[in-house]
Amino acid sequence: MPNADKGPRLHQFTRPSNGEVVKVYAGVKVGKALDEVTMDMTVYQGVRLYEVLEAVYDQGFKDGAGLPNPGRPRLHP
Repeated sequence: MPNADKGPRLHQFTRPSNGEVVKVYAGVKVGKALDEVTMDMTVYQGVRLYEVLEAVYDQGFKDGAGLPNPGRPRLHP
């Protein structure tokens, strides 16, 4: 497949404070950046990153709340 490396992928981010695994769906580049950032992370930095990711997710959820699912387009005779 020529486009096998495109599209969102599941990246698992482990919270350093309690070991909880958070699923992050992101593209390949963002996933590699997340892996790079979390490689040598202290507990404080991990908690701060988790708070930022949670805030971004919550804002995206709010932004998309009023939008209908795109679904299949209507047929116009």
